[in-house]
Formats: sequence, structure tokens, C-alpha cells
Amino acid sequence: MKFYTDNYFKTLLLTCLTLLISITMTSQTIFRDASSFIPQSNISGTDTVDSDLVDIDGDGDLDIFIAEGTASIEGRANRLLLNDGSGQFTDVSESNLPFSPRPANSLSADFADFDKDGDLDIVVANLGPTQLLLNNGNGIFTDASRNLLPSPPANIFDDISTEVAFEDVNQDGRLDIFVTNEIPPIPDIGPGGSQNFLYIQNEDGTFTDESLLRLPNVKNQSASFVFGDIDSDGDNDLIVANVGQNQILINDGNGFFTTETEPRIASQTTTSRAITLVDIDGDQDLDLVVSNSNLEQNQLFINNALGFFEENTTNALPVQNDTSSDVKVFDFNYDGHPDIIFANSIPNPAGPIGGGHPLAPAPNTLYINNGSGVFTDTSSDFLPEGIGISFDIDIADVNGDRLEDILISNANDGEEKLLLRDITPPTLFRNIIPFVNCITDNNDRTYTASFGYNNFNDTPVYIPESSRNKLYPSQIDTAIDQPVVFLPGMIEEAYVVTFSRNVIWRVNAKIAYASRRTPICDEELLVESTNPSISNITSYPNPFSNTATIDYTLTNTNAITIKLYNQLGKEIKTIEDSYIKKGNHQLQIDGYSLQLKPGIYYYKISSGKDTIVKSIIFKG
Repeated sequence: MKFYTDNYFKTLLLTCLTLLISITMTSQTIFRDASSFIPQSNISGTDTVDSDLVDIDGDGDLDIFIAEGTASIEGRANRLLLNDGSGQFTDVSESNLPFSPRPANSLSADFADFDKDGDLDIVVANLGPTQLLLNNGNGIFTDASRNLLPSPPANIFDDISTEVAFEDVNQDGRLDIFVTNEIPPIPDIGPGGSQNFLYIQNEDGTFTDESLLRLPNVKNQSASFVFGDIDSDGDNDLIVANVGQNQILINDGNGFFTTETEPRIASQTTTSRAITLVDIDGDQDLDLVVSNSNLEQNQLFINNALGFFEENTTNALPVQNDTSSDVKVFDFNYDGHPDIIFANSIPNPAGPIGGGHPLAPAPNTLYINNGSGVFTDTSSDFLPEGIGISFDIDIADVNGDRLEDILISNANDGEEKLLLRDITPPTLFRNIIPFVNCITDNNDRTYTASFGYNNFNDTPVYIPESSRNKLYPSQIDTAIDQPVVFLPGMIEEAYVVTFSRNVIWRVNAKIAYASRRTPICDEELLVESTNPSISNITSYPNPFSNTATIDYTLTNTNAITIKLYNQLGKEIKTIEDSYIKKGNHQLQIDGYSLQLKPGIYYYKISSGKDTIVKSIIFKG
């Protein structure tokens, strides 16, 4: 159950809420709405809290399990939809899921072969007792909760569960179950918060409640959690998202957890609803992404490899206050760097008091990683324009085309949305110019090139077809896919590559070329001089469309030679070769009269023993 503000608590106590995206196409649309492929529930009052893409029947494609909540005390039956392999789904809930005369309000599910019989079983977190469903091998399930799970608490309000997962916490080869719980601080119910549960699996497949033995004895309004080895000691630790202070629990290796929140993460008062661990900055440790609700800023914390986190939200994430219920990390643009998507809604002022839903629709957000852990909001460019009360997002390849699709769960009778990524969506191919930013001689018969690009469009551009966007090192046969989302402006380092002979980066019909003969760019080379005769060199505008001006200062009357080269190191023209006076000088480069093609060029200024090489971009 998800709680957002104190004003909503009594109404929300018996309500299961959910999350996702409603989407229509934009000029950069890369998804098509395939929601009609999903049989929709026509029962009013339904909030889909969690939808998962998972191969339930073992046929090699991803099916959908839907944890259904409601806007009332009455539960709704969960649903199971089987995939035919092409992304078309059939509802087999009645035949494959166990019948229950009183369905629970379900909030979360997880999947694993906990009994090691070769198929995936399901654990479901509910407003009430947790369920354990055993798969008989073909996607038909039996409820084994009473036989295998511990008895539920006598007080139902101690068992308002928000999320559940299988995890081998004590490294004995058997999967255990962790469940987060919450109770809102309502006077006639009791103090806010509840003890989370840890069920340890025994050798006979039954589970024992060892919550108070292995977890701190504390009560929190816990919404979510994530396991991961944050301190690099070989076991999985636990981070719990709470209303108020999030918790860091360190595993001793045997499944006993100690609270080490205070030294490892800063104090906070946010209302966190979902968290995930991922290596954001490429330093081989797990960083923390947190989604917060109540119109709060989402957060990013960087790990120092030992499990101590420093917040980097201000530097890394756009400033934006959201009500986010889910966060997923995936490589949206296939550039090798993790991107972030948040599922959003907003508090509804006319909600419970006026009889409506406590949340109202809001756009979801997609943040693109620039490769160094700094994110740009590209939501309006790449997410469809529709909005919804989004509670959960799941991302995977649904139709077998090796492109990641998006499944969205919605509240307030909202449809589940299935968005299939198109292979060849409409896109802008113009005005992106790749270039080599710098060539370095490694003195071992190899060279390193820093490739960049200039996107002269006002918005990000998505180029999904890999054949139009490849890196071609000459020493290997297979081309390598490179970034497919190009952010506006000049990106001086899209990627770095080490090569022995040459390398080409192709973006559509344009290329950037690097070899040992390519002039070193953007680096001043002052040869054998303690008193350089050339200084203050600038060129503007850069990039230029028609004519560019080169400014420079001479401190003597040596002959000055200025030559222009293309990316291959071929001389285009000797622009000036004469004796000139000391002082400031200007030189014009006319791209059209020189018949330049769009791309990067180098100009080399030589005077006496001094030589300086710089780059300039002609965009045409």
C-alpha cells in the first residue's frame, strides 16, 4: 500500500495504488502503442500496483503477471497473461491461477524457482497475508501459502505489505523471502510503521519467520527495498526506502543485518517510494537512485566502493519536484550508459475528501546519461505525450525483436499500457556532425582518439538503425554500435577509442576519421620556444555556416603560414604565407568558396619554430 500525505491516510489504508505512463506519439516517436495486445480489466475501482514481464510458462517469451489492487476494501483477482511470442497476450487467469473466494489487495510480486524444480514460482505481497504460488511446470499454479509460509500476524495492520522479493540472504543456496510493511500514523490504528519480515527457507522447503532475529527491531513505513553488495565484501546488503529516513542494513555474510544508516548516507526526511542500485558513473560499484513522492526531488547517491554514499543530486539530476512511485534504470539509447525513467503522478487536491482518487495524472520522466553520470531530461522528446497515474514500469523485449519495450501499470481504472519500440521510427537525420576531438600518441604503436559530435537541432535526435551509427576500427571485422540519442549542442567526448591504424565513426552519411596521420586537434603545440611568437588564437563562430574568423597575435615579424586540413590530414589550402607585422591579426575562412563539406577541419599556424594546431567545424 502506498501512502503520500497525512490527509490521505485513512482513505488510503484500504487502497492499493499503482504506477505508469500513458503515451501517444511525438515527432521523435520511437514507440507504438500496443495496449490493445493486452486484455484489459473492465472492473471499476482497480489500481494496478505492479505488472511484471516474466516467462511464466517456460516457452522462451515474456508473459505478464498483474498484481491488482483496488480503491476499496474489496480485493481484485490478480491476472496472468500469456504471450504468443509476438507480443499478443491471452488472459489465462481463471484457468492458471488458484481460485480465492476473497481476493486480496495485491501490491507486489516476485518470481524465482525457489523449489528448484525448473520453473518459476511466485510470491505475492498483499494487504494481508503473503501468498506463495507453486508452478506445476506449465504455468498453472497452486497456492502453497498455508503449507510453506509462517502464520501471518494476528493483527492485520502488522501485515500491510508493499513489496516482496526472493533473496538468498544467508548464502546457503536456498532462496529466502523479504517483505516490507507499512502502517500510516493514524491515531485509532496505532503508531506509524511496522516491522519488515524476513522468512528463511528450511531444507524441507518451508519458511521460518526470523525477522526479529536477523533484522533490526524497528517499525517504519517501508515502501520498497533493494539488495546489492554495496560494500564490495561478497554478500548482498539491503537498502530500505521509507517515509522519512531510508535505511542501510549491512549483511554479515550469514544473513544477519546491522543498521549502519547514519555513517553511510546523509539524514533525510523524504517520502521514498522506490529505489534501485546501479553503477551510474562506471567505477564498478553500485550507486543508489531514489524516487520520492509528495512533490519532492528524486535523488542520486554515489558509492565510494565501500558502501558509503555521497549525494550528487544537484550536479547529476535535473531540478524537478515529482511524485514518483517507481524508478527503473536501463540503457534507453544503447550507448553503454544507464539511463533513468521515473513513473509519476501528482497529489490530487480534490482526492479523498472529495471522493476522488488521492492522485492525479502527471507526465513520466526519462533522463539520459551523458556517459559520466550527469543526466538530461528528454521526456518530452522521447516519451509519448499522454499522462496517467503511473505506479509501475517494467522494461524488457516483449515481441522478440531485441529492442526493449515498456509496460506501464496505471491506477484509477487506468489501462495497462504496452509500448513496443519501433525499429525504424521517424527521426531527424540532418544536422549531426561527428568529429575527432583529440588524437594522442600512446608511444606503444597505438593511438587514442576522443570522438564528439555537434547536434545542430534544437532537440535530441534518435537514430535507432545501427547501420547508420557505427564505429569501424580497421583492426576488427565487426563494427560497434555507438550512441543513438544525440543531445543538442556540442558534445566534445561521445566516446574514447584506442586504435593501432585507423578508426571511423559513421553517423548516417557523415564520418569522423582518426589515424596516426590525423592532426592533433584542440591542443596547442609550442615547439622549442620559451617565448612563443603566436598567441591568443581564437576562431568564431565555431561551428560556422558561411564564414569564420581566426584571431591571433604575433610578437615578432617572422613569416607566418596558415594551412587548412581535412579530417584525413589532407591539406585543403594554404591560406596565408607572408611577412607581417607584430600585433593582432584576423583571417577569414569562407567555407563555400573553399567548397568545404560539413565536418571538422584543422588549421595550423606556424611562425618560426612555433606551431599551433586547432580545430574548427563547418556545418554548411
